[in-house]
Amino acid sequence: MRAIYSMGGLFSLFKEGRAEAFFERAADVDCREYELMVFNSAHQSPAWYEGIARAGLSIPVVHARKQIGSLLASGDANDADDALAMFAQDASLARRLGASTVVAHLWGAPASDERMGHIQACAPRFLDAARKAGVTLASENVPCTRADGLSRLRELHETCPGMMFTIDARFAFFERYIDVLDRAEWLWPNVAHVHVSDFRGGFKEWARLGKIVHMGEGEVPFPRFFEILREKRYDGAVTIECMCVEDGALDVRRMNANLGAVRALIGGHENVQETARTTRHHDRDPVLHMADG
Repeated sequence: MRAIYSMGGLFSLFKEGRAEAFFERAADVDCREYELMVFNSAHQSPAWYEGIARAGLSIPVVHARKQIGSLLASGDANDADDALAMFAQDASLARRLGASTVVAHLWGAPASDERMGHIQACAPRFLDAARKAGVTLASENVPCTRADGLSRLRELHETCPGMMFTIDARFAFFERYIDVLDRAEWLWPNVAHVHVSDFRGGFKEWARLGKIVHMGEGEVPFPRFFEILREKRYDGAVTIECMCVEDGALDVRRMNANLGAVRALIGGHENVQETARTTRHHDRDPVLHMADG
């Protein structure tokens, strides 16, 4: 396993057109691999490619636009076509960046998993689009209103052979099934990617789902989660989905602290809380908002 960082935590810089604030300090972050979260067409501009190359970064994973899940979940055929076109664009972008995996939400708010039959019927088209682009589609365990993310992934496994998955630890804790992940034998041969970030809140406490905290500042049982990853011999990338920006600037110290905590967990050490304590801003609320998942 290896730790990489999500560019979702850079959302405010991209939104304000200040991506250079990241590229200029990227060398100070102890990470050369990132998961690109696609926000808009700006990520497909030549200037953005040049910034990645100039900073010496690689993009092994792309997170497709989250609107895809919301559109697909509506149950409308036209929305499904729009979602597929959007996914095909993001898969093509991933291929151009050299990424091998595309994380996707195949359901999302507001309809969530209410029309799962429709989602299952459409899923093979997304799998075909990924194969045509030369990437692996990894459907994420997005929390659900009717069932839970793990159950819905199993249904996709049964109805769409070849589908691969992304397991998000925060989502799994939100729906309280981390403790049973080790018994999901059908799952692990099909896990292509993993996300981690911390969470403070109750079972399906939706109002807190988007309030991401840094590693060790929440309640996710990371030692057990990483123990399961090792037991199941997962050897891919683990993307950290924590905020990267503080007061309008790249928060290099917190990024490196999160990276250190995850690398310690990968190695079987359980000092994630200690790492968080030694790097926490004592006068700031650690709860951060991010383009989650």
